[in-house]
Amino acid sequence: GNVLVGSTIIASANISAIIDSGTPWLTGPTTSVTMLAALVGAYQKSDQLAGHYYVDCNAIPTMPILSFQIGGVAWEFLGPDYTLNEGGGVCILAIRPEDFDTGFGAGWIMGDVFLRKVYTIFDYQHQAVQLAYAYQAN
Repeated sequence: GNVLVGSTIIASANISAIIDSGTPWLTGPTTSVTMLAALVGAYQKSDQLAGHYYVDCNAIPTMPILSFQIGGVAWEFLGPDYTLNEGGGVCILAIRPEDFDTGFGAGWIMGDVFLRKVYTIFDYQHQAVQLAYAYQAN
């Protein structure tokens, strides 16, 4: 599958993902996350922890759609889905760079950012994972 920001493909071919409820972020290859950050207007601060990207809190509602194509389905995330408001006017991109190879290609970790929006069933008996958008109450 592909990973897109708006209509721009930031990762394709030989991509694999791990769904992990123990990871609060999304993580992806440094090259892809750097491109993603630039496309959404995120920036790093030299005096902060490596890997943290900051965003203008006022820009979050108009950030482009982040889309993960998994199993032929495009799972779409809006700006509020992939950012965190830390309070005091500080907002961060909930996506961090992390380079690793799963054995099936460059790895992404689909942590809590993904799991908040996508209901996930792990079917151990049939060695399958089923995904559906989670109900979002207004």
